[in-house]
Amino acid sequence: MKLRTLHTPGHTVGSICLLGEDGSLFAGDTLFAYGGIGRWDLETGSLSDLLSSLKLLESLGAEDLYPGHGPAISGEAGEHLSMAIEMAEAFHE
Repeated sequence: MKLRTLHTPGHTVGSICLLGEDGSLFAGDTLFAYGGIGRWDLETGSLSDLLSSLKLLESLGAEDLYPGHGPAISGEAGEHLSMAIEMAEAFHE
């Protein structure tokens, strides 16, 4: 499978996600199932950057979500990304 590397800062300055040609999103610590988001309060994290990265990921139309921790989500990645954006926006206010 070919993977596209996406720079997704927020959890850290150098965070990345991988998007497979089949719609698989390997999200690392950027987001988790059910709207969970990675910590941004570490030395090189940024909530604003995390929110921008989540919006970028949502725009790509991923199908399946494989986070760095917790359960994988099949066929509903967009819904979980939307929940993650809502979570980040709530903290951002």
